[in-house]
Amino acid sequence: MEGECVYKILNNINKIIDIKDIKPVELSIICDYIFNKYCPNYNIKINNLFLNSKHKLHFILISYNDDHYSYNYRKNSFIRVNDEDIIDDISVGKIGVYLNESIPNINYSEFMRRNC
Repeated sequence: MEGECVYKILNNINKIIDIKDIKPVELSIICDYIFNKYCPNYNIKINNLFLNSKHKLHFILISYNDDHYSYNYRKNSFIRVNDEDIIDDISVGKIGVYLNESIPNINYSEFMRRNC
């Protein structure tokens, strides 16, 4: 299954590279390079997002088909994130989305419905 292949690649990246010391933008570049080299026909999207807290904590969200993955710096591993959690966290302002970022399979009209 292709989605599992993406998840396995992410876990292998985590085994090879000490990600906890890499900034999200750098991780995005590394992942983009690896996906372009080893999965050129996969439609993988990498979004740069941020957690709203005292300081913006940047992170990347990697999407492929119906799956989303993000690196959890506290757990030191990639985790799957479901659509509903993404929508909820954006709706309440926990996750911030930069201008012109669009997350695959996320219906932005859902944010409008929940926030109006």
